[in-house]
Amino acid sequence: MASAKQIANQKRFAMRSKRGDFRKAITKTKKSNLPQRITTKPKAVDPKDYGTSKDTHQIPQGMLDELLQSKVRGFPFFAYTGIKDYLLMGNDSLLLKPIPPNPTGITAIQINYNKGADGFTMVFFVGNNRVANPEILYVGDLAENIVQKMGIG
Repeated sequence: MASAKQIANQKRFAMRSKRGDFRKAITKTKKSNLPQRITTKPKAVDPKDYGTSKDTHQIPQGMLDELLQSKVRGFPFFAYTGIKDYLLMGNDSLLLKPIPPNPTGITAIQINYNKGADGFTMVFFVGNNRVANPEILYVGDLAENIVQKMGIG
C-alpha cells in the first residue's frame, strides 16, 4: 500500500505531466556533446592547380575509404581488427587509435602517405615507443599488412 508521501508525489507528477513540464525539459537538452568525425568530401580540383589538393583531408580520407572497403578473411577490416576510432590528420596521415589488445602489443597505428614513392608507410606504437616500418605499401596491401603486424591474422 502506498504511503501518503508516495500518493502526494504521484499527484504532483500527474499535474506536471499534464502541464507539459517534462516535454519542455526534453527539448532543451542537447542531443550529443561528442565530437563529430571529420567526413569531408573531396572538392573539385581547379585545372590550374596541376593536381595539388586544397583539401587537407583528401589523402587520409582515401586511406580510410580503402580500409573501410577492404575485407580480411571475408570480414570488414574494422570488424575483424576491433579498431573503433580513427583520426584524419592534415599532414597526409591517418591515425588508428585506440587499438584493442593484441599479441604484439600495438597501441596505435599511423599510416603516412609518401609522395615520392606514391605509396604508404606505417608507424606502429608499442606503448609510447615508436616503431617505424620502412617498407612502402600500396593501396591494396594496407589491411593485410596491418592485420599481419598486429599478429591476429
